[in-house]
Amino acid sequence: MPPILLAGRPARDVRARVRRWRRPLFAGAGAVAAVLVAGALWWRVEGADLLRARVAHVIGDRLGLDASFDALSVRPGVRLRVIGTGLVLRLRTPAGRPFITIERLEADVGPALLIGHVGGVTVQGLHVNVPPRSERPERPDALVGGGISIDRLDASDVVLTLEPRDATHAPAVYTIHTLQMEGVGLDRTMPFTASLTIPLPSGLVQSQGRVGPWNADDPAALPVQGTYTLSQARLGTIHGIGGTITSTGSYTGELSRIAVHGSARVPDFSLDLGGHPVPLAATFDVVVDGTDGTTALSHVDAVLGATHMAVSGLVDNLPGPGRHDITLTADVGQGRVEDVITLVHGGRPLMTGALAMHARVRLPPGQARERDRLDVSGEFTLNGVAFTAPAVQAKMRDVSRRGQGRSKADPLPPVRSRIAGQFHLAAGVLTLPHLAFSVPGVSVSLAGDCRFDTGALDFSGEAHLQASLSAAVGGVAAIFIKPFNWLFRHGGHGADLPIAVHGTIDEPHVGLRLFGKSP
Repeated sequence: MPPILLAGRPARDVRARVRRWRRPLFAGAGAVAAVLVAGALWWRVEGADLLRARVAHVIGDRLGLDASFDALSVRPGVRLRVIGTGLVLRLRTPAGRPFITIERLEADVGPALLIGHVGGVTVQGLHVNVPPRSERPERPDALVGGGISIDRLDASDVVLTLEPRDATHAPAVYTIHTLQMEGVGLDRTMPFTASLTIPLPSGLVQSQGRVGPWNADDPAALPVQGTYTLSQARLGTIHGIGGTITSTGSYTGELSRIAVHGSARVPDFSLDLGGHPVPLAATFDVVVDGTDGTTALSHVDAVLGATHMAVSGLVDNLPGPGRHDITLTADVGQGRVEDVITLVHGGRPLMTGALAMHARVRLPPGQARERDRLDVSGEFTLNGVAFTAPAVQAKMRDVSRRGQGRSKADPLPPVRSRIAGQFHLAAGVLTLPHLAFSVPGVSVSLAGDCRFDTGALDFSGEAHLQASLSAAVGGVAAIFIKPFNWLFRHGGHGADLPIAVHGTIDEPHVGLRLFGKSP
């Protein structure tokens, strides 16, 4: 029987060849396996370090910063997935301070990485610390043109710290909860959406807009523009002020000077003076220094209760307890005095009436209670004043009747008072150095003070009556007083009486001041 043929050759010849090459084949396979194992071990020990160092070098070279990773790994696929932890980017200065730190990042990369292009990047725990200009490199290596471009960036738990140029100011710290950016590159304007917490007033902001390009020489000059919605922010972070604010508006400028136009509502606006909250609504134009949170109020049109006012000034952000130095100017053209009294006095407003006022407000920083630091001075005029306590209003009616020399039987129209003067509120004490008070038939000049903690009144001055003293007293007593009218006569008619006002805001007592000096 003929031998079996394999591929045209006898089977025993094939078997002989296999026996002859078996040993070299096994040896070669073993060598290949040994190489693979050695390669894997080398990658574990040396290769990962080389890759980490190489990637860090590329990133640092393109950004003009010193870069390092704690760990870096690559997952193969259609596109490579690079996962890095502990990325630190340092300024190339002698101090070498961290500029950007990232807890974890994942990036989709491909061949385009060779020209600095990356697909999507997801970042967690991004911290950016922008130092003052004095600590930045005189000549930045890069950060302008070229660099690295990213199709889409998704970041969470971002903390942006901007150290101010003035060392006496506190740094501004912004907590950005979520941030999405498209077409990211340091040499271009980039669209973004963000959710962040602002420090002053402390609240959550939803914003969308555009940012960039990056200014390597001055990061605080980074251009920004967009719209925002501020919800449920706490005014209590500005010491001495209380309430919850919601606001919407737009902004434009750069981090060191952001112009904001918007509107706001505070249904429970309050001051730490022992009063009650009053609703506040406003439209405003302000300028915010993003490096320290200092806010300049260019113009604010506000409505407090039913009182319209125009406000301007500065909220300066300083270090330490009670760190906000507030200086404001307020002008009231059409106001109601009861709105202002409600803010500073916890009881029922002493009076109602139309208010016009110019005031200068100062709340310096410090650890003392706000009501002890608040300093307000200015001038005011009240018209059509009616006192809310029936007994006080009855006294004003009686004073008007006596000042005109009219009997109790004479009918009188409703009595309204006029009050004008200067004031100074400091350390919880309202001082009125010049106070003019009038009702039909009587004009009064007073000076003194009122303590808001107790409501105590201490005023003295003079009252000028239209009628003579005897006519003002009336009745049988007028017969005995008439011979002494000349002692109190004013300008040939009427009477001048030295008076004093004591008691409390709710229960004032007016009487003759027989001893003591006039104001």
